[in-house]
Amino acid sequence: MKYIRKPLFLFLTISILLAPAGSAAEPVKKVAIFPFQMNAPEDLNYLREGIMDMLASRLAWEGKVEVIEKQAVKNALAGHQGPINESAAREVGSKLGADYVLFGSLTVFGESVSIDAKMVGLKEDNPPVTVYAQTKGLSEVIPRINEFAQDINNKIFGRGTAAVASAPAQPRFSKAHPETIMSGPAVGPIKSEDTGSFVSLQSKASSDSDLFRSQRLKFPVNGMDVGDIDGDGRPEIVVLSTFKEVLVYQWDQGRLNKRTSFRGSTRDRLVWVCLLDANHDGKDEIYVSNLRGQRLSSYVLEWKGEELQELASEVEWYFNSLKVAGRDLILLGQKKSTQDIFTAGVYRLQFADGTYEPLEGIGLPHRANVYNFTQGDIDGDGKDETVFIGAEERLYLYDDDGSRLWQSREYYGATDNILEGKAPVTSGSGATVEDEVETFYIPSPILLVDLNQDKQLEILANRNISLSSRMISRVRNFSDGDIESLIWTGGELLPQWKTRPLRGMVVSYRLADMDGDGQDELVAAVVLEKQTFQKTKSMIYVYELDGARALSGQTTAPGIIESN
Repeated sequence: MKYIRKPLFLFLTISILLAPAGSAAEPVKKVAIFPFQMNAPEDLNYLREGIMDMLASRLAWEGKVEVIEKQAVKNALAGHQGPINESAAREVGSKLGADYVLFGSLTVFGESVSIDAKMVGLKEDNPPVTVYAQTKGLSEVIPRINEFAQDINNKIFGRGTAAVASAPAQPRFSKAHPETIMSGPAVGPIKSEDTGSFVSLQSKASSDSDLFRSQRLKFPVNGMDVGDIDGDGRPEIVVLSTFKEVLVYQWDQGRLNKRTSFRGSTRDRLVWVCLLDANHDGKDEIYVSNLRGQRLSSYVLEWKGEELQELASEVEWYFNSLKVAGRDLILLGQKKSTQDIFTAGVYRLQFADGTYEPLEGIGLPHRANVYNFTQGDIDGDGKDETVFIGAEERLYLYDDDGSRLWQSREYYGATDNILEGKAPVTSGSGATVEDEVETFYIPSPILLVDLNQDKQLEILANRNISLSSRMISRVRNFSDGDIESLIWTGGELLPQWKTRPLRGMVVSYRLADMDGDGQDELVAAVVLEKQTFQKTKSMIYVYELDGARALSGQTTAPGIIESN
């Protein structure tokens, strides 16, 4: 027996000595990411949430690094007053059982943004990883945060760049996570719960949501709508170029293909575009609002053969469409004078004998016009309420009797699509003393939808972010934008979900069944952020709405973004 035991003992001893030093399972490191302190003249809560989500997705490493759930961190911070410094982060992080805490701040000075952040170990005596950087504008914040995450992965968790898979080449029209559209490939694997295109205000993303993006269009888009212009049952995407051209694209199995275009006079200034079948021939017409100087010279295009032809020209109406879930699309019109941008009265138009005539007036609150409102039964009382974006770019909700129910403190719908005119200024005696320039920026549209089919209308509105436009009214360079779903709770409109931020200015967005599956997608046209000495370009995004439908089913929304 001794003879047998001795070799066995030696074998076990040698096996232990020769075993790899790291073969024992190492404990998973836990990281608590704290909300950044935002020092800015406007609400940047969307960016604070985005930074937390982005850092979480880049630092999480299956079996090695666990990021503590964001809501758990926020709950632990409940009752904490003042900024989150290192002492506070250590105290709260210890209660959460974290191995590391990550905290920081972002400060905006005019067009400059400074980032100051730190990752500190609580249980190991490792030097902290810090970042202090200054950027020109908010568009550079995400890339710097991405670099910070990579630095943490390299220095603390030993995840060198070799461990990070390079991003595959993207086809001209491809599925892509919106976060990678903003800032390039993620460092390390992205968890499934972080891959959705839609984010609820509890930061719960849908893993079923997909986002498609087009190739870059080599011009700024001034308007966009979706409809079936050739009657084949498939929708086309029609965009206006600021280069005075109407372009028609077909979305075909993930590709955006140009079908045709139409160019009018060199004096044209294309203002807006909408699509609908007003002459009831089974095909949508293209209604182009157009200015020549201060005179309206709009026109209507229809599909003939394989090209666009004018159905009507020199039309003195601004055109738009009004669509509410469960109702027919109607054509709207409003006039202008030689001085005023808009004359009083928005009308439902009808097509008869080759002309467009007003059928009935639309009752609207003061300051609402053909481009900045939508109407529908939002509170379920059987009467239509009006939602519109005011001149100061706040969102308003008015009852059918003209009383104001709600006003946002956040800015919605801002674009750089400007209309100008001269409005006479009168003295107390009624005499005109001078003319001053009147300006109006056409907002991106407001849509009323019922995505989850619960018979309660949701409002889709977008926010384009531009610090400069809040400080200098004529300077409009938008760093990014998103599209939000809001729902009426009886006392206020509360956000339910929003798309992840898209870099640039959201010009227009529509709902249409782009892939023929019987379900509408969300189609958005975005003008990419303007770059010095580079031509401005645009892009079309198509969102699958399954994730949005799931998120819109929420009846409560803790963590709501407070308007400023």
